[in-house]
Amino acid sequence: MQNVTANLGCVAPDSVVEFGGDLLFLGPDGIRPISGTDRIGDVELAPVSKEIQDIFDNYYLSETITDISIVVIRKKSQFRFFFKNDSSLSLIGAIRKSQNKQSIFEYSQLIGIEANCVASGYVGQFEHVIHGDGSGKVHRQERGTSFEGSNIFSLYQTPYFYMEDPEVRKIVYKIDTYLKSEGNTEVFVGLYYDYDDVYSLNPTTYSFSTEGAAAIYGTAIYGSGDIYDGNPSPKALTNVSGSGKSVSISYVTDNQNASHTIQAISMTYGLGDRR
Repeated sequence: MQNVTANLGCVAPDSVVEFGGDLLFLGPDGIRPISGTDRIGDVELAPVSKEIQDIFDNYYLSETITDISIVVIRKKSQFRFFFKNDSSLSLIGAIRKSQNKQSIFEYSQLIGIEANCVASGYVGQFEHVIHGDGSGKVHRQERGTSFEGSNIFSLYQTPYFYMEDPEVRKIVYKIDTYLKSEGNTEVFVGLYYDYDDVYSLNPTTYSFSTEGAAAIYGTAIYGSGDIYDGNPSPKALTNVSGSGKSVSISYVTDNQNASHTIQAISMTYGLGDRR
């Protein structure tokens, strides 16, 4: 046994969890791992949540950190932090492959779930994720397409892209969205120019439908016209308008339809003047 550090601590006992082969816990500056490095006898303790440090700063100011609960969804390589208040923004973290094939952490936030305690485990070959609320009810996650009959709101917005030169205006013509869908849903697409400058004109909201998506295995009926394995329309084309030195794209849904996953985005644009 060797001491690693005397200036580090776990601020929430229930945040300690084994994930991705490492031991994660919530420290004073975010999520930290305890994992071995390539150096013999060395231990990695650098925060894995540095890029979302402002989120944890808000947590420490507005939430009771000791009441946090964490659950691991193994089939998705994902963990979720929950607070007892259903108006609190919970945190979802997952391991994803970057463009250079390295494993990185990606994060999003979740609202609307009151979780006093959470747990996950396999029953046979199926993983069950459950949580209990303040009324004594037990809920199963990863099932259904609504929050107890209410719509599920989702929002994803890209960073602002300036395409190499931040001083040249770009005229955007179309957006190609590559996605996986579990069924039919309507997705609203918005464009924001020049870091949402008040003097920039943003176009109206566009939309596309995932109608024609492949059926989920287990619900498809042979001979009904459902297509097995794969989305026959994995790309949605959206003709857009507007121009700016930089552009960000948002995707919004607010319904009880099937879920979808955005895999990649491609933009067709032309170069304008330099200002």
